[in-house]
Amino acid sequence: MALDTKAITLAVSNLSVSGVDIRDIDRIPDEVSVRQGPIMFPQPGEISVGYEDEPATFGGATGTYWPVTRTINFLYLHAPIGEGRGAFSHYSGLADKADAMIEKFMELSITGVDVLSVKIDGFSKPIEGPSANMFFGFTVSMTVREKVNA
Repeated sequence: MALDTKAITLAVSNLSVSGVDIRDIDRIPDEVSVRQGPIMFPQPGEISVGYEDEPATFGGATGTYWPVTRTINFLYLHAPIGEGRGAFSHYSGLADKADAMIEKFMELSITGVDVLSVKIDGFSKPIEGPSANMFFGFTVSMTVREKVNA
């Protein structure tokens, strides 16, 4: 196995969360209009962070097994700021989507990859979309361990 960000984001994009357009690394939008949400995609500039690795077997480089731990980040844009009846009108919908996403991420099955944790950050804080529009949303951070053979 080798590190494969594309395969991980593709597996995530195949998850089904009602009403959410989930994208992989090949479909990160250049812009998100106010009519496109809810949408989730790999976070530009911070897709994959925090690599940690250490060989798990002894010997030369050939045939050495390396568990690599890293975090893959996704942006979830729920609704444009200013849409709705008040500042807190989207909390219930955000909470429902956060719960559903955590459950779906926990079910993720990718060969050679273990999902170690899923974290929701910035719940309901203003998030800037790719086209500088502001949205209610959050960041989903998934820490994974990949089994890499040198």
